[in-house]
Amino acid sequence: MVSHESIWLSGNGKRKPKGSLKGFHETGFAIVGAVITGISAAYHLALGKKKVLVLEKDFVGAGATGNSAGILVIGNGIDFHLALRQYGKRKALALWKATIKGIELIESLVREKSMGCEFERNGNIYLSWKPSHNAILRKEAEALRRFGMKADFVEGHELWKSIKSESFFGAVKTPYERNLNPLKLVQGLGALAEKNGARIFENSPVHKIRFEHGEFIINAGKGTVRAREVIIAANAWSMKLGYPDKKTRAYSDYAVCTQPLDRMQLRSLGLIGRRAAWDTRQDYCMFRLTKDNRLLAMACDVVEGGGKIVTFKKRSPAKILKNIFSIFPQLKGVQITHHWMGTTAVAKDMIPLINLGEKTKPAYSLAYDGNGLATGFFAGRAIANHFRNKLSGTEKEFLWACSAKRKMPKILDWVAPLET
Repeated sequence: MVSHESIWLSGNGKRKPKGSLKGFHETGFAIVGAVITGISAAYHLALGKKKVLVLEKDFVGAGATGNSAGILVIGNGIDFHLALRQYGKRKALALWKATIKGIELIESLVREKSMGCEFERNGNIYLSWKPSHNAILRKEAEALRRFGMKADFVEGHELWKSIKSESFFGAVKTPYERNLNPLKLVQGLGALAEKNGARIFENSPVHKIRFEHGEFIINAGKGTVRAREVIIAANAWSMKLGYPDKKTRAYSDYAVCTQPLDRMQLRSLGLIGRRAAWDTRQDYCMFRLTKDNRLLAMACDVVEGGGKIVTFKKRSPAKILKNIFSIFPQLKGVQITHHWMGTTAVAKDMIPLINLGEKTKPAYSLAYDGNGLATGFFAGRAIANHFRNKLSGTEKEFLWACSAKRKMPKILDWVAPLET
């Protein structure tokens, strides 16, 4: 029987649930959303001995994090050479350096704290779907190398050594990306935050946030919280609370996951080094191997000209399966055990939106355009260090690049709005 939960969430029932908010509580920092950004902010604030309380409408790791592919990715939603042209050198480098640093910090934390999150050091392969795309990927590799990052363009026999598929014509290989179990990462990070004094409440949806007498009052679950600062870190669902207004769009990623592949099936894929991979199509097809050797594939839902998000059960699993079997015809007949949908957010210029708060308004961070694990972790750390007066140079540049006060172009009007 096929599960409609993500491969990560389907085993979540074994964990011990946390209590929901009841009664009245006071805290220095109230964080809305217990996914990667909110839990990262909670952990880093708690390290600084700040009083922290986290409110989550479901459970720790639900939402975009628990429905993600579990890949730590550098950059944002566009190629680096395009980012240089569209954003300028300073802003593009700020975004790429932040995500590279975020991946390094996560890897260090996973090792130091022995977090069992199925972490794998494997890198990435970015594949050209058409022969004409090879010129684009050569330009991408050259741009990355010009600014000190590692990247190699391969084609022909060298490409076949990396992936055994006739669907692609060239690729850029980078060493930075990592695979992991995103739910175990964020729940492990949450446990570390609690160990340092943070309080986390599940099944506590936020109903209303207001500012009065110099503090924020939050009505959530069956209780009330009074806080000096509020950080909204619920990604696409932040828009339900009105943060930010008309600057972002939501879209859906759809995923399928196979049964564990046997040795012969794994060998037939030729994914040397177990690299994560995606291609140059607009509604990309991304795939990776899980720790137990399942093939996980994901594609985004792109609706040209606007309109409703395509119904998950009717279209998307079939589309992804068609893609995967065209890429790897040797897998036809392999059983699909999971397929699911996750909602994420993107800003109109495809740069994350971060507001560090004003006197009467909360801080917020969202819109990572599918690169949420590395970006969200770093964003949570940067926001926490802002309030701790402990920002590094990389964090300052990242927060500057992501400032929500920037002007917004209208380049993503085709992305479907969040469904209610």
